Amino acid sequence: MTTTHGRVLIVDDNPANRQMLMRRLERRGFEIAVAEDGPTALDYLAAQPCDLVLLDLEMPMMDGMEVLTRIRQTWEPDTLPVIIVTCRDEAEQLVQAMNAGANDYVTKPVNVPVLEARMRTQLSNRWAQLALRVSEERYRVAVAGSNDGIWDWDLQTGSVHYSERWAGILGCQPQDMKGTVDEWLSRVHPEDLDRVRLEIDEAIEGRAAHLETQHRMRHELGTYRWVLSRAAVVRSATGVPARMAGSLTDITDGKVVDALTGLPNRALFMDRLRWFVERAQRYPDRLFAVVVVDLDRIKTINDSLGHAAGDELLAAVARRLEKSVRSLDLIARLPTDVPSAPRLGHTVARMGGDEFTMLLGDVTSADDATAVAVRVQGVLAAPFVIQAREVFVSASIGIVVSSSGVVDAETLVRDADMAMYRAKTLGGNRVQVFDGALRGYALRRLQLETDLRRALELSELEVELQPIVRVSDQQVAGFEALVRWCRDGQRVGADEFVKVAEECGLVFNLDLWVLRHTCTLLSTWPQAAYRVAINLSGRSLKQPDVVERIERVLTETGISPDRIEIEITESAAIDSLKMASATLTRLRDMGLRLSLDDFGTGYSSLSYLHKLPIDTVKIDKSFIDRIGEASDDREIVRTIVELAHRLKLDVIAEGVETREQLAALQSLDCERAQGYYFSRPVQTAAARVMVGTRLTVPVPAALAEQVSAD
Repeated sequence: MTTTHGRVLIVDDNPANRQMLMRRLERRGFEIAVAEDGPTALDYLAAQPCDLVLLDLEMPMMDGMEVLTRIRQTWEPDTLPVIIVTCRDEAEQLVQAMNAGANDYVTKPVNVPVLEARMRTQLSNRWAQLALRVSEERYRVAVAGSNDGIWDWDLQTGSVHYSERWAGILGCQPQDMKGTVDEWLSRVHPEDLDRVRLEIDEAIEGRAAHLETQHRMRHELGTYRWVLSRAAVVRSATGVPARMAGSLTDITDGKVVDALTGLPNRALFMDRLRWFVERAQRYPDRLFAVVVVDLDRIKTINDSLGHAAGDELLAAVARRLEKSVRSLDLIARLPTDVPSAPRLGHTVARMGGDEFTMLLGDVTSADDATAVAVRVQGVLAAPFVIQAREVFVSASIGIVVSSSGVVDAETLVRDADMAMYRAKTLGGNRVQVFDGALRGYALRRLQLETDLRRALELSELEVELQPIVRVSDQQVAGFEALVRWCRDGQRVGADEFVKVAEECGLVFNLDLWVLRHTCTLLSTWPQAAYRVAINLSGRSLKQPDVVERIERVLTETGISPDRIEIEITESAAIDSLKMASATLTRLRDMGLRLSLDDFGTGYSSLSYLHKLPIDTVKIDKSFIDRIGEASDDREIVRTIVELAHRLKLDVIAEGVETREQLAALQSLDCERAQGYYFSRPVQTAAARVMVGTRLTVPVPAALAEQVSAD
């Protein structure tokens, strides 16, 4: 006989009862198993699947109540229904059984048609619950696999349920989410909000079959993510919208539009560039150009006004870049703007960070691209108003023009980026066109960076010391430590490798190496009343742990802080005045002396002197060169010296090379000086011998008086 209605276990100690029920139920399509006592029934259930149990309450050894209790320890009532079969219709016993988890009961003698009806009811409920659980599990697995967030909006009450994944896409915790639609809409980008509201209304009102919209949403970190919202509206029998349920998908990674600026992103730009490369391979005379635009000082703006202001500036720059190309040219903004065969116009894209690219179609020469680059510099020159402040930016621009040798899009971008980088190293706010010589320069610079890293790791650098003398008697009063590098038997200019160290992020390591090397040297010298000045770059000054790292070097080498003078350039101090002042104050509190190097070479120097916790001002060599003559430079030096003395600061003149310059400094009461007139930088052994010696003969009094009178 075919069994289609489920497997039933009959538990009864009476063989006649078991046989009667088994025969009659099998004829009705049930698959029957029997157990003569409680332990046998429990063993069977542990080994075999079963859909329903018919359980006699009164049995020897283990009665039906204990069997029921043990069944419920493993199976819920909707998972394994139990119908009690009892010979007595005692209310108290039946209530106890129902409370213990029985689903229903019948009394003996059993009315089989009634029993069958009750069995079918319990089995139907069981299968419905199992189907619901399977459906819910499939739904959970599908949602988890799709990585979508789920939301359910009750249009009658206004409450909204957001799933854990919905919150996770936006970097939130589910418990922090408010159950309102404003929790969603308040995060939509202001430029997208009106459109999203309109599309939601259209779906609710039935003017759209469903909701499907792409828009930007604010992440908990403050950035914006591109998302796809899909939903359907559930209506009542009369057509009234009752609820709106849907999903949220993060599509940022696959999106071809930059979320911050609305420009094409790198993926779209590279796709379009590859199309141009393929066309150039078929038609070599059809030239195009790649232009890389990198803002010169965006980090300063981020540090001073915050990253939100930096993002606002980037968006404003994007708008101006769009306007810098002709209006008839294509500016790709949205995914729908990507045709199968791009128009041969210009594309402006954001590659990431503060770098933008322009793809110029059908140029005739590098001059065409250069003209666009100059136009870009012009539109960026006007001030930007960011957070009610005027902000000025400039850009370093690199250009590469396609040629018959072009092989792939990645190489073109690399070459344009290389040209931009060269423009930046030459001072920024420049336009540089890529050529073969530039590739050679880039390769040499890369090798220089690699060798410098190795030199730092292996301590292959050296330190030379240049004496600093008292102007009054030319006695050596201290030294300035200068780093030197001999690479493959040839000395590399300090300006060259220090600049490379700054560009590749090694300068802090370099500064600390010079400090440690100098302190180790001083630990072998006898105590003396002189100091050694160590240069600290602007990038090192901005390191969050610079004070702790310097203190650690002094502690490990056993050098007293008063034997070290930290030199920072004027531009480094003024570039981020508040941060620099706080760091310098901490260094000075340690006992270090501080000097301001290259003073007078930029900014409104005099107005900042009283804001910085410095001890010494070093006048730049450019003012010393003509100090011996009756010139404006001499009056500038006089003003600096007098102001420094009023502020109780010492003065050091740099770059003294002639006897006349020394005489002028004596007449102006400048305390200390250094330069080739006294000594070039020397090896550390020679410097040790110089301590306390006189390096030149005193300037004759007549000469000093003559210079003073001029």
